[in-house]
Amino acid sequence: MIKAIIIFFIAASAAFGQLSLSNCYELADSNYPLAKATALQQDVTAMQLELLDTKYLPEISFYGKAQYQSDVPTIAVDAPIPGLSFPEIPRDQYNVGLNINQVIWDGGIISSKKSQELVNSARERNSIDIQLFGLHRKIDELFFGIIYLREKRKSLNLLQATLEEKFKVVNSAVVNGVALSGDLDVLKVEILRIEQNRASMESQQLALIQSLSEIIGKEIAFDEDLFLPELDVSASGSLMLRPEYDRFKLGIENLDAYADLTDAKYMPKINAFANAGYARPGYDIFNPDFQAIYMVGIRANWNIWNWNASDKEIESIEVQKKILKVRRNTFTKNLKIAEKKYLNEITNLEKVLDSDLQIIRIRKGITEQASSKYSNGTITISDFVSKVNSESEANLNYEYNKIRLIKAKLNYLTLFGKEDY
Repeated sequence: MIKAIIIFFIAASAAFGQLSLSNCYELADSNYPLAKATALQQDVTAMQLELLDTKYLPEISFYGKAQYQSDVPTIAVDAPIPGLSFPEIPRDQYNVGLNINQVIWDGGIISSKKSQELVNSARERNSIDIQLFGLHRKIDELFFGIIYLREKRKSLNLLQATLEEKFKVVNSAVVNGVALSGDLDVLKVEILRIEQNRASMESQQLALIQSLSEIIGKEIAFDEDLFLPELDVSASGSLMLRPEYDRFKLGIENLDAYADLTDAKYMPKINAFANAGYARPGYDIFNPDFQAIYMVGIRANWNIWNWNASDKEIESIEVQKKILKVRRNTFTKNLKIAEKKYLNEITNLEKVLDSDLQIIRIRKGITEQASSKYSNGTITISDFVSKVNSESEANLNYEYNKIRLIKAKLNYLTLFGKEDY
């Protein structure tokens, strides 16, 4: 119920144009088909544990048998003894009844299987967590792709507005006979090129929005605001928050549970048993009448020699644990390499942004001078358009690098398994 309320408020906030990465993660976890597998896996585990618990209960089975024998044991004497006769075992025999078997000690097999089932269930849930973690990375790419295309469209809109304003000025100059009509054509072509580019970007943006909407299970408006998080890379934390580390840990626990099960298979087993029935003949085989019979007892068995099979199994398990530890160390090494890469990228982008601001100021001045020179007839309209495009490109680079910086910080924090932003 609480989870449903949280999802409702997330969806409601998104509906009012407040869609963030965290919102997308929550919505995806709730709506993506894979997420539903967690609850199903818990149901499967509960059923498997209940099934194993029944192994502690008595096993009751019914048996029945009817047969006819061609011969039966007899007692033969060389000379008959007057007044003495020996009973004969009936050739037609019948036996029906119940068998009851109760585990007293199974060597720890059932307990080991329950432990293994719990570990396997945790591994399945962890596998789902890892896949959802990967899904979140896909959301990141779509989310930032949409934002970048929007910034690019904004830049094109500003560039078009500048050129259209210049078009009005040049058109007035052409009317007054102080400018050539060809200058208007140059501006028209440039404006048309911008409109073409914007249409292409809108198509790309729509495709990204549709993909993101499908993942999170919510329709996203074309111009809906997407909020980038404020990220602090100094609060990165420990690499061990990554869900992959749980996979390695659970893998070792699974091998330990299998080792316990292996030991249990070669431990002594003790069962109590009982059977009761109605038979002819009964335990007194010389009595030809139907008899009520019963038997109770305790049975024990112990495989005292298995040609070192258990030792070899345990040795194999230890090797598999070493392999898992090597893979975990390799994973950690790759994360540390990526950590340095993203830190260097963050540092570099922070420097690039400072340079971008200086470039923008310079380009703005160059554009203003070009506008004045065109008005004075010292440069062509094509020269002016080139300067305007360069200023627009400088502004776009600055916005793009700001997005890249946030994305680099996000990638850095993701290395540590952090998603609470």
